[in-house]
Amino acid sequence: ADYDRDMVLPEDGDTGPLGEAVRAGDYRTFRNALIDYEDYLRLRVGRWVQRYPDAEARVGDGLKIGDMVEEVYLNAFEGFHQRPANIALGDWLESFIDPSLKMLLRHPDLERENVSFARTVRDTPVRK
Repeated sequence: ADYDRDMVLPEDGDTGPLGEAVRAGDYRTFRNALIDYEDYLRLRVGRWVQRYPDAEARVGDGLKIGDMVEEVYLNAFEGFHQRPANIALGDWLESFIDPSLKMLLRHPDLERENVSFARTVRDTPVRK
């Protein structure tokens, strides 16, 4: 569709720091390293939700785009070691949208709790 042409996928960055963050169990560093993908993923998630009328009906009423984006990042963090080397980082992140949405729809309370915890970890200042 024409609206997809307006979205620009960020260039792949160095994935080495992502792997290091995952090995260290450091979600905050992983998440911050992918910040350039935030707007792109938000748009893609919004478009994806339109494929599921029951999900689209719940957006704003218990289902938030931001929660779905965070769920994508969480699932990418957990699945990083299985990432194929021949797929662009943005395409790989996008592959988590559908399963993340389905998880939020199937287990909304559990997944919202996971998302809330991830946000706390992401937003807590680092102590020096």
